[in-house]
Amino acid sequence: KVGQCMYVLLTEKDGGIVNDPVLLKLSENHYWLSIADSDVLLWCKGIASSNNFNVNINEPDVSPLSLQGPKALQTMEKIVGPWAREMKFFYFKETEIESIPVVVARSGWSGEAGFEIFLRDGSLGNKLWEIIMKAGEEFNIAPAAPSQINRIESGMLSYGSDMTLEENPYDINLDKFVN
Repeated sequence: KVGQCMYVLLTEKDGGIVNDPVLLKLSENHYWLSIADSDVLLWCKGIASSNNFNVNINEPDVSPLSLQGPKALQTMEKIVGPWAREMKFFYFKETEIESIPVVVARSGWSGEAGFEIFLRDGSLGNKLWEIIMKAGEEFNIAPAAPSQINRIESGMLSYGSDMTLEENPYDINLDKFVN
C-alpha cells in the first residue's frame, strides 16, 4: 500500500542475493529502495534495460538517519507529536520537521524500536541533527552503531556479512520472502 514499507530480496538470475532493501511505496507508481551496501542502482538499470521497461530509475540523495533504541519512540514523539508512537511497524509518513522535508519510516536495522528519517533537502542535515539531538537530551541519546548482538538475536541479517551474491534465500532461511 502507499505509505507502507516491505522487506524484499533482490536476486540475480541464479538466485544469488544482490541486496535486501526495504521498499517504500511513495505513490501508486513511485517506489524507493532503502538499500544495504551494494550498487543496486546499476543492477536496477540493467534489469530495466534488458527488459525494455519504461521506467525512470534514479538515486535520490535522502541522507537516511536512524533513530533507534529504547528511547527512540519518546524522542520522535517529542519531535513530531503522538502520531510517531501510533505509527505501525513498516509504515512511513511524508512530513516536515521544523520546515525540513522528510520521510519518517517506522523501521530500522537495530532490532530495537525506532525510525529511519530520510532527509529530502541535504542542505538541512545539520539542522535536522541538532533538532533530534536536542529532543533526545533528556533521554541521554547518543550517536552509536547498532549492537551486533541485538541485530543477530533479532534475526536481522547483514548484507555482505551474513549473505552475499553466493547465497540464495533458501540457504539462509529467508524462503518466506520468496514469491
